[in-house]
Amino acid sequence: MANKPTKKPFDWSVITKPAAKIMNEEAGVQTPAEAKQKKIPYWINRNGSLLDANDATHWQEVTKREEAESAQELKIDKDTKQHVMKQEYESKKYKTPLSSSATILRSIIEDKAKAKIAKQKATKPVEIDFSNDKAMMELEELRQSRIEADERARRYHEYIKKTQDPDLHRGLAAVLGSIPADFKK
Repeated sequence: MANKPTKKPFDWSVITKPAAKIMNEEAGVQTPAEAKQKKIPYWINRNGSLLDANDATHWQEVTKREEAESAQELKIDKDTKQHVMKQEYESKKYKTPLSSSATILRSIIEDKAKAKIAKQKATKPVEIDFSNDKAMMELEELRQSRIEADERARRYHEYIKKTQDPDLHRGLAAVLGSIPADFKK
């Protein structure tokens, strides 16, 4: 006996999709706008439910359900992120495929990171200054500081290496008053 795929008991889309088409044909409408003008419902199939496209109460229920489903966002903690990144590293290292759960988690983490970066870029765009005014100012400051440093070094060497007193190396004879008038070298 061949394995036939069995339909789930709650999957009514097989019945409701043709039913919506038949009901619209019987009413003689092709578009929701046309049905709205005639003040009759325009039926559509939405996940196995028949909904009137022109009735706001039907759509409020659908949007409430969708908002509730979207509010249930998957929370991924820091340890799980580290574990997934480690698995990804090991799979690249040993050239093996990532497990399906790790692949799904990795794509979710990546999507959240991209969304966060896009949000930051949208709120605070990156400003790049292509002018060279700032670099030129820094170079000018560097040149001025070098000139000042050279001047300080020159003054330091002048102070340290003063011209020496010519009598410095003569010994006691250089002291005033101790030189006799007839002293000769």
